[in-house]
Amino acid sequence: MTDFSALGFDPAPGDVGVLDGYVDSLTAGCDGVDDALAMFDGDDDAAWVGQSATAFRATMSEDFRPHLADTGEALRTSRNALRTWSTQLAGYQQRAATLAERAQAATTRISSCESSHAAALRHRDDEDADPDAVSNAFAALNSAQGELEDIRGEARLLKLEVDDDASAAAHALNDAGSILADYKGNRFSNFLSDIGSGLADFGNWMMDNVVPILEDILRAALPIIAILSIFIPALGPIALGISIALVAIDGLQALTGRGSWQEFAVGAVGLAAGGLLGVAAKTLIGPGGQVLLPTIQGMTPAMAGGGGAAAGSLTVALNVNMQNMVANTYWMTNTAKGAVDDSQSFIESLGGPWENLRERVTNTVRGDGPKTDEELRA
Repeated sequence: MTDFSALGFDPAPGDVGVLDGYVDSLTAGCDGVDDALAMFDGDDDAAWVGQSATAFRATMSEDFRPHLADTGEALRTSRNALRTWSTQLAGYQQRAATLAERAQAATTRISSCESSHAAALRHRDDEDADPDAVSNAFAALNSAQGELEDIRGEARLLKLEVDDDASAAAHALNDAGSILADYKGNRFSNFLSDIGSGLADFGNWMMDNVVPILEDILRAALPIIAILSIFIPALGPIALGISIALVAIDGLQALTGRGSWQEFAVGAVGLAAGGLLGVAAKTLIGPGGQVLLPTIQGMTPAMAGGGGAAAGSLTVALNVNMQNMVANTYWMTNTAKGAVDDSQSFIESLGGPWENLRERVTNTVRGDGPKTDEELRA
């Protein structure tokens, strides 16, 4: 490998072999585009003819053929630019190698002249010393140093040539890219892009206008359904589903910057705590999870044929299971956090979702959209 250190820099870096590989690939691409265009134009030896061929060419000629032709032009422009640069680079590297060899020889000569000059200075007072030895050695040293500087000057001029031709090649490649600047993807990719953009806009609209209303409705309904599920077991899955949905909404709002991860964490902790309490209740009460509470003592009508009244009682069955324990623990935890954050009583915080719904309806009627007063002020 050529040592360019004597020149102070490498005036012609690059791998010609790699460039030649790119040129061959681009040439193959140009040939493929030319063959395709020949088929479209019916100019090749095995041209596709007939009504189907005519219909196909008519369909594709409006959009695809111009795109294909421009692609071929871009490939040819790139191929020609790289081919020219590859040829230039090979010449530059050969010239640089020659300069490096000359510079190395000049460096060796300078080292020798410096030794000779130092020796002449040491022996200039000797009886048999040549009176012109020091001046001759100094002149030789200056000559060697001047030769090296001339070589470095040639290398700098070579570097300027390399930079100019490299800039020209890069400019040609940029021109090739600009040929396709108007093609921002085909119709299908643009269609997918439009769909993606539309879905993103729809998702943002849902998060801003629909999800907050749904959240308030679920938060208003959850305490009622969760408490009733203790007496009506069939409501347990509904209460649990609402609780999980509310935690999911908190997560979506945190991900989109519309809420905080603290709210999501509190909701998740409430679900987890409810699950632990449900396991404990099942262990203490039993698999049935039912507790009978006598609530009313009184008199009931006597049986037919009897003349008196019999003491009776009314019992209420409390159904404690995993589902209603999770739901009740979740809404109590979340409501307690809201009460602390807003400096409200527990009862006042229960009315928060209902107040939000009232404000959303009022502001919608006013034309401000389904927003709360606080959201409108923000």
